[in-house]
Amino acid sequence: MTQGTLFDDPRPPKIARVTDPETSHAAAESILRDLPEVQANIMRLLADMQEPCTAVEIGRWAEDCIAGANRDTYRKRPHEMTTGSNPLLIECDKRPCAFSGLMATTFRRAVQ
Repeated sequence: MTQGTLFDDPRPPKIARVTDPETSHAAAESILRDLPEVQANIMRLLADMQEPCTAVEIGRWAEDCIAGANRDTYRKRPHEMTTGSNPLLIECDKRPCAFSGLMATTFRRAVQ
């Protein structure tokens, strides 16, 4: 566990959008309680984003915003989160990554 800084927001980010009904907020929080920390953080990030993100963008966000986060750990998780009987993420279109400039698959939450 890493110690936060004075600039860290002590409130966890929400997975549901502000405009979602209260039932959506309750369901989203119940999902987050059962997810590993990295997956929960990725779900929160994608809830805040207006468009799908590449794995590299997710890794950079984590490194910049989460104390002690490893960029590569976050970069690897989106692909894993698209598999299984109840995937958390969906692969979307490819576009140039904001950091690498290379064409890359983007990801969004399976439940919007």
